[in-house]
Amino acid sequence: MAALRGIRSRQQVDKFCAVGCEVLNEQSWVSCSEWMRVLEKLESARCDGAILPSFKTLQANAVCEAARHYHTVHMKGASLVPLPMSLWEKWRVGLISFLEDFSAAEGKVEREKAQVEEFCRRLLGQWREQFVVVFWGSVSSATLRLESLITHVSLEAAPCSPEDADVGIGSSAVGDEEQASDGGPEESVDQCVVRVRRQYYRDLYNFERLAYETAHLFGFYPKVGEAERRWLLDKVMESDEEAAEVLIRRSFKRDVGVPSIDLVTGAMAEAYASLEVSERKEKIVLKKANETLHSNWCLTARELFDFEVSLIKEAESQDCICGAVQHSVPPINHKKELVDRLVDYLGQTPSTALFAFSSAVRHLLECDSFPPAVDLGCLNCLLTLLSKWFEWYLGARKKETIPPFTDSDLWKFVLVRHAELLKWVVSHYCSDGNKEWHMQAVEGARNVSFALIHCMEMYKAALFTRRTNSEAKRRRLSEVTHDVAEWLQRTVVNTLLGGIQQCCLAQEGPSCESGWLTDDYDLNPRPLPLIAVRVALARAQLLLLCGVRSLLMDARQLLLQAIQFGFKEMSLLAQNATTHLRADWAICMTSVLCAFRRTLQGSEKGEVAPHDVLVSLHRNYERLHSLSPISVIDIVSDSWMDFLSSCTDSFEVVDKARGNRFISVFDVTHARQGALGIQSTFVIADRQVAANTDRKRTRER
Repeated sequence: MAALRGIRSRQQVDKFCAVGCEVLNEQSWVSCSEWMRVLEKLESARCDGAILPSFKTLQANAVCEAARHYHTVHMKGASLVPLPMSLWEKWRVGLISFLEDFSAAEGKVEREKAQVEEFCRRLLGQWREQFVVVFWGSVSSATLRLESLITHVSLEAAPCSPEDADVGIGSSAVGDEEQASDGGPEESVDQCVVRVRRQYYRDLYNFERLAYETAHLFGFYPKVGEAERRWLLDKVMESDEEAAEVLIRRSFKRDVGVPSIDLVTGAMAEAYASLEVSERKEKIVLKKANETLHSNWCLTARELFDFEVSLIKEAESQDCICGAVQHSVPPINHKKELVDRLVDYLGQTPSTALFAFSSAVRHLLECDSFPPAVDLGCLNCLLTLLSKWFEWYLGARKKETIPPFTDSDLWKFVLVRHAELLKWVVSHYCSDGNKEWHMQAVEGARNVSFALIHCMEMYKAALFTRRTNSEAKRRRLSEVTHDVAEWLQRTVVNTLLGGIQQCCLAQEGPSCESGWLTDDYDLNPRPLPLIAVRVALARAQLLLLCGVRSLLMDARQLLLQAIQFGFKEMSLLAQNATTHLRADWAICMTSVLCAFRRTLQGSEKGEVAPHDVLVSLHRNYERLHSLSPISVIDIVSDSWMDFLSSCTDSFEVVDKARGNRFISVFDVTHARQGALGIQSTFVIADRQVAANTDRKRTRER
C-alpha cells in the first residue's frame, strides 16, 4: 500500500513537472525573453493548486520530485542566459516554500520532513553556488561568499600543506629559507609561522582569494580583512600568539594597499594601531596607507562610491513608485563616466587589470538595462583586460606565501569568466529576435573562444618554466587541453552555437524546423539559411581548434551537412537572387570547403585521405565554381588550386566526356576561363575560317 500511495503521489505532480519540460530537451534556448516566459509560467504553476496539489496530500518523494524539476529548469536557464535579480529571488523563495510548506503540513512524520529538508537545503546550496558565479564582481555575490567562508571556517583544521593545495604558478608557498618544524621548544618565530600557515592553509587561502577578488568593492573590501583577523584572534592567538601577530600584521599590510571606505575614514588605521606594539612597523604600514589614499585609484573609487551613496539617499528621500525611482539621465551618465575613468586607470597596469575587469563587470550587473549590454566592443575590452592580467599573473613572481589562486583554481577562474562573458554576448544579440544580429552573436562566441585559447597558450608557456618534473608538466598540460576542448565542444559548439543555429532554422518556418533539408523549401532569398551555414562553419572551426582527433569526425559531419544544405540553397537562388547575395553564399561555401580540407589534414601522419573523399571535394569545388558570380570567381579558384596543390598523390576521376583522367590545377584554369567567357584560340580560329568560307560562297553566288 505504501508503494501504491507513493506512485499515486508522484502522479499528482506530473502535471507540474510537465510545465517547462520543453526547455530540458537537447535544443538550447538562447533568448532571454523566452526563458523569462517559461520561468514565469513555472512560477505561476507552483502557486496554482490545480497544477501542484496541496502538500497535505503529497508524500516526501513527490515533493522532492517537484522541487527537483523546479530547480532544474531554473538551473538550465541560469546556465544559458542572464536572469534578472528578481527571478533569482523568486527561485530562492520557491525552494524555501517547498521546504516550509511541507514541514507545516499536517500529518507528516519527522522522517519525511527531514528528507524534504535535506533535499531542499542541498538545492539551496546549489542555488548559492550558481548565484556566486553569475553575479561575480557584485556586492551580493561577495557577501554570500564571505558568509559561507565564515560559516565553514575550520573548527579543528587538519594539516594541509601548500603542496597538497596545489599552489599557483610562480608562487612560493614556503620561503626558500623557511623550514617547517614540529613546534618544539627551540622553534623560531618564522618556523612557527610556517607551521601555523601549513595547519590553517585552506582557511588562510580562502580569505586571501576573497580579498583579492573583492579589491574593487570600495565599501565591502574591509569586511574580508576584519573577518580574517577576527578568526585569527579567536582561533590562532590562544595557541600561537607570535604567529597570529605576524599573520594579522600581514593582513593589515595587504588591506592598506587597497582603497576602501575604512582606509579613507581612518577606521583601519585605528584598528591597526590598537593591535600593533612595534612603533617602527606601525610607521611602515601607515606610510603605505597614506600612499594608497593619495593614489588616483583611491581618489576615483572614492568619488564613485560617494556618488553611489548620494543616489541611494536620494532614492530613499523621494516617494518611490513600485519600489524604484526614475533617475534623470545626467546622474546615470555621470556614474558611467566615473566607472569608465576608473576602469581606464586600472586597466593601464597589468597587475591591476583584473580590478578594472571586476569594476566593469560590477557596473554591467548593477546597471538598469537587462540583459547586460555586452556588445562586441564591450566584450573585446573585457577580454583584453582579463588576458592582460592573466599574462601578468603567470609571469609575476609572487611574494605572498599564500597566493591569491592555486594552480587549479586559477585555470577554473579563467574558464568560468570566459563562460559568463560568452553567455552575456550571445544573449545580448539574440534576445530581441532580430535575425540580423545572429552573426554578431556568433562573432562574439568566436572572440571568447579565441581569447580562451590564447590564455591556454600563455598558461602552457608558463607551465614549462615551472620547477616541476617533466611528467607532472605533461599531465597538467593534458588536463588543461582537455578542459578547453571539452568546454569548446559542450558549451560553445553544442549548446550556444547549436542553439543559435536551431533558432535560425526555426525562424524560417515549418519547412526548416525538422532539419537542414526539406522538400517544400521555397525560392525566397532569405538571409537565415546563410546564417545557419555560417554558424555550422563556426562550430566546425572551433572543434578543429581544439586539436583533438576525436572531434575531427564531429567537425566533418557538421561540414557535410552544411555543404549539402548550402548547395541546395545556392541552386535555388541561382536565377532569383542578387549578385551580392550569391557572392556572399560563394564566399561562405568556400570557407566551408576550406574547413573540410582541414579535417583531412588533421589525420595521422602518413595517413592518406580516401580517394572518394578527395573526388567528392573536387566535385564540390567544381560545383561551387559554376554557381559563383564572376566577382568572386578568383577567390573560389584560388581555394580550389590550393586544395589540388596540397594533394600529395594524384587522383583519378571519371569524366563522361573524356573518360578516366588525372586531376591537376589545369582543370581550374579550364573552369575559370569558361566562367569568364574566355574561349580557346583554336576554337576562335576555326570560327573565323568558317565565317570567311561562308562569305566567299555568298560572293560566288
